[in-house]
Amino acid sequence: MGKPLVFHANFIHSVDGKLEILENKYLTVTNRIITSISDHLPNPNNEVIEATKTQFIMPGLIDTHIHAPQYSFIGCGLDLPLMEWLDTYTFPAESKFTDLEYAKQVYSTVVKRSLSCGTTTASYFATIDKNASLVLAECCIQNGQRAFVGKVTMDRNSPHFYIEETNEAAMNEKKFIKECFQLSKQNILNQTFNEDKNKNEDNNQTLNKNTNKNENRDENENRNENENRNENENANLLVQPILTPRFVPTCTKEVMIKLSEIQKEYPSLLIQSHVSENMNEIELVKSLHCESDHYCGVYNDVGLLNSHTILAHGVHLTDNELLLLAEKKATIAHCPSSNFQIFSGACDVKRLQKANVNVSLGTDVAGGESISMIHSMRNALVCSRSILFTKRAVDGNKDNYQPLTVPEVITMATECGAKALGLSDKIGNFVVGKEFDAIVVDMDTGFTDCFGNVKITDLLDKFVHTGDDRNIVRVYVRGNLVKKQ
Repeated sequence: MGKPLVFHANFIHSVDGKLEILENKYLTVTNRIITSISDHLPNPNNEVIEATKTQFIMPGLIDTHIHAPQYSFIGCGLDLPLMEWLDTYTFPAESKFTDLEYAKQVYSTVVKRSLSCGTTTASYFATIDKNASLVLAECCIQNGQRAFVGKVTMDRNSPHFYIEETNEAAMNEKKFIKECFQLSKQNILNQTFNEDKNKNEDNNQTLNKNTNKNENRDENENRNENENRNENENANLLVQPILTPRFVPTCTKEVMIKLSEIQKEYPSLLIQSHVSENMNEIELVKSLHCESDHYCGVYNDVGLLNSHTILAHGVHLTDNELLLLAEKKATIAHCPSSNFQIFSGACDVKRLQKANVNVSLGTDVAGGESISMIHSMRNALVCSRSILFTKRAVDGNKDNYQPLTVPEVITMATECGAKALGLSDKIGNFVVGKEFDAIVVDMDTGFTDCFGNVKITDLLDKFVHTGDDRNIVRVYVRGNLVKKQ
């Protein structure tokens, strides 16, 4: 058993959508799991990590939509609308990632930068290249970031230098999923080996004996046991693959159906894509799929819309689409920064939430101009206020629209993100029994200052409105320290 970590601090988290402040508490972490939160030190023999009066601890931030290869041109071409931006910058840049050394250079930087900004969990789009996508998974593993990594699928309406053939795309997706799971499992084996080489040798001998015995078991029984065990193992891995059809305009119906069949083989597998980001995109989808009721209907018709689905943007969703999303328990990843930058529009998060749709947050690099989830939270507030201004101008805000608040965007960046990724039982807040993914925030460092005694709620406000990566002095993933400054 590992040595317990004990923190004495003020803790801020959301439980069931409500912000809670736990003042002057002792939180104990044992073998990556939160084992207690109390007013007193449970064991006086334990060493205690003491927070200062300008510090607080909150759950790690969860970025549910980020394009890792696009970090290579972040901040460029943001005066272009979506479809033109994709052709001018995105597709040419992503095609370069067949160079695995280049891929490693960019991906390593992306993971380190996002961790530095407090992103303990990220859902990444990679590229169509299988091997380069595995490089991204490896970078996440090496740096200790919890992640979902997607090899992008696209088999139509793409440049000749960056497109897949339909059957090849599905085949490469299956290979990537298998190899990504193997990579993560191998990492666990390597950790065990490094902890105790001799013990690992004994375990391997036992494993070999058990394997020989298993060969004599009934074949069907053995297969079922292995499938159940593998599925549980897959769902608990720190880094996992995620099905990633880029979006409907670049994916044929045939390839999307093939991806939905793959998802049935791996019940824990998540799905990520885009929906209703831009009006021209929506019109294109209508012309490509007149047989479907709407954009969300295309995903539903091919079997890719369910509780495992995360769709980025949702700026222009119809009422019928909201009903379908709520019925299927899918998530919309709100990406306000990119929605502003590439002229997509302002997503009315409150409307989506009122329809019982889970809404998380994403940076959407490089449509979004920052890899920091703090920036996304800040822009979510600005976006919501801009909607209020419009409502006041149009009808005097007769519906009494209330914009998002700091506690609400904190919830979106933590608890709602965990729900989106099927991790509500593991992360998102500090409920006892969950894994310790957390950031230690200090608002009296970097370019922010505190004078006298500052209330905890004011420290949180200052963090969301004025903070950056310099205010995040420690980052923990599964109880492991992955950043310290």
